[in-house]
Amino acid sequence: MAVETKKMAKLDVSGGNFGDRSSPGRTASRFLQRRAQRNAQGHFAVVEEVQATTTVVVITVFIFAAYFAVIDYFIQNGVTYLFNYFKAHDRDRIQDSDSRFATRKLVGLSNTGQEEAS
Repeated sequence: MAVETKKMAKLDVSGGNFGDRSSPGRTASRFLQRRAQRNAQGHFAVVEEVQATTTVVVITVFIFAAYFAVIDYFIQNGVTYLFNYFKAHDRDRIQDSDSRFATRKLVGLSNTGQEEAS
């Protein structure tokens, strides 16, 4: 950091000559003049530019459509797989709890493990 400060202190920023470059003030005014000329003249795209741009846009739309179709396919199948997986395991858990409940009914016990009064 200190080295950069020393190098910057050695530069002559008084608007003088920077070797091959012109002064910042002249560069800025030249930039503003060119911008004004460009805005004054205006620019209309030629047919080739419009066709090229349209082609790029259409191709890009199809590429993104294919990309999102693939992503959608994988997400849809992944979520469906997860739902089916948990549905199957939930069904097993429910059947296990039903069979324990049925066994307790046969023995005469309630869900809490205490005998039922008949």
